[in-house]
Amino acid sequence: MKQKCSLKRQAECGLLAQRAGRSRDVSGCVLAISLLFLGAFSLDLTTLSASEPGVSPVDQSLSVDLYYQEAAFEVSNAKATFAPQAIAEAISFKKEPPALGGQARRQFLQLGGNTNDLMALLWDPPSTLYLDLNRNLDLTDDAAGVFKLKGVQGNPAFPHVQVEVGGARYCFDLKLFDRGRGVGGTASLRSFYQGRVELGGKPWQVGVIRSPFDAPEGTGPRDLLVRPWEERAQPFNLSKRLPEYWKFDRDTFFQDGSYQVTGVVASPGSPDKLRLALTRRALALGRLRLEGANIHRLVMEAPGKPTVVLDDPPAMVQVPIANYIHQKVSLKRGVTEATADFARPVEVKGNSEVVFRVGGPLTNSVSVERRGNFLVLNYKLLVVGGIPYQLSGDTRSVAPQFAIHQNGRRLATGKFEFG
Repeated sequence: MKQKCSLKRQAECGLLAQRAGRSRDVSGCVLAISLLFLGAFSLDLTTLSASEPGVSPVDQSLSVDLYYQEAAFEVSNAKATFAPQAIAEAISFKKEPPALGGQARRQFLQLGGNTNDLMALLWDPPSTLYLDLNRNLDLTDDAAGVFKLKGVQGNPAFPHVQVEVGGARYCFDLKLFDRGRGVGGTASLRSFYQGRVELGGKPWQVGVIRSPFDAPEGTGPRDLLVRPWEERAQPFNLSKRLPEYWKFDRDTFFQDGSYQVTGVVASPGSPDKLRLALTRRALALGRLRLEGANIHRLVMEAPGKPTVVLDDPPAMVQVPIANYIHQKVSLKRGVTEATADFARPVEVKGNSEVVFRVGGPLTNSVSVERRGNFLVLNYKLLVVGGIPYQLSGDTRSVAPQFAIHQNGRRLATGKFEFG
């Protein structure tokens, strides 16, 4: 028996109980669901003795060299910024390629978040793009600035556009669309800066993710990537809200120390290198007991306080005293990973121990409701505290199965189709 369902992000399915064009009464049936791609998280907790609250240790400042890295995957997606139409129409190109079509569009990419760094753009729809990489308004002398449209139907882009902004290098795929008199578009970022740092006797990958359309340094958000060095080849994407990265416009309490990002400086004459400066600060700490297994990473945020980032934490940890209101967590067992992004108040004080239920084991939960001839299955992956999680990675490789029973007799079995 083959059924069709539509799986949304929360695996919401609609099952039509119908055979040979005739509706089947599903009342009194027991629907047994075997979600084979889900694994139960059941590792034991490691219990540590409580230590007295104290102060995070102070160490010397750190300096990390970060190197330009292009990625085979999309790092983030952002709206491309163009010059205001009045400015674009007031500047004339000195020279243009010959034999342009009658629908050619002339505009300027606005880089670095301001109109002081404009790059001329000439789009000959639909398939040719010229960029003035050397910024001399001559669109004929940039051999590397000619791009051809590529990609699947309905999602084409001009791939591997490379620009330099503020002494740093960027690579992105550019998608353009016609806005009448102007041009609009989005940029799929495919580069970042990354390096290696030793913290707590363990190597980590540290990366800075920035867009060429970001505002000047110090006035806009930046994203800091920190993960174990052995995970450095794994894809990531800022739009997926995973706890591998966080904004570094505030201090970060990582593992057992508080670090302030004091600067991200480009190397003069070397756009392939940045230097990340960190200063360690002393902070008052309180005790936090984590109830739950398989916590791979926990990120907690509090207004005006350092962002707390804990990797593979023990049951008892010490973190800065604060009222944390936003959390991101990754649970991991083997190759199976589940993540959650939620808001739960957790107030850590200096004179008492606080318990936070956040880890596994996870529970597969399915609620069933009838809508006419349809059974709507709402699936959630939950922990004891009711926090919903989502599986990471490709959950479509193994489709969920189902079985329908009535009075102890199996009526039908099958697999859901993704669609």
